[in-house]
Amino acid sequence: GTKVKLNDSAFISAINLAKATLNETQRSEDGLDCVPEKKWAKPTACDDFKAKIELAESRSKKPEDYTDNNLVEYEAEIRTATRDFEVKRKDGLKPDKTALSELITTARNLRDSTLISTDGTDVSTTVDWTTIEAKRDFSNAITSAANVESNAKATKDNVTEAVKSLTEAVNTFKANCHKGSKV
Repeated sequence: GTKVKLNDSAFISAINLAKATLNETQRSEDGLDCVPEKKWAKPTACDDFKAKIELAESRSKKPEDYTDNNLVEYEAEIRTATRDFEVKRKDGLKPDKTALSELITTARNLRDSTLISTDGTDVSTTVDWTTIEAKRDFSNAITSAANVESNAKATKDNVTEAVKSLTEAVNTFKANCHKGSKV
């Protein structure tokens, strides 16, 4: 009995698809470190899927053990494992902090270019001044926004709220700024 080599191209193709699916998936506990354009899955799900891929690969290295039945079974197993893993993948949740970062820079520049005075008589007419309390409150608002910006676990809602709060603080601060009256 000469053994005929069975066509395993569908099985090999299913393994390659599984490997590609795993490779394009970021490992993450919560998705907050993964950009929305990427998919992520929990490390346990990735490891379980990787083990199934390794099993399929080890089987593909022994074509002499193939039968019509087990070859169909092997292919079905890896395709099912891939589908099951795809269901566990989710879109990344990392928020875009660009607007927040730019607003923080603008707010810091505004704060740093505004002098402190009690009544503006000691400040030139070309320069803005505010009270020490207003500047302190504004600095605290900037610090709160910066804490969200640097927090790796900040959600999209946290970032949106920080932008809203800091925008309000900028407007309040500007309303409390005046030109000096020193000539």
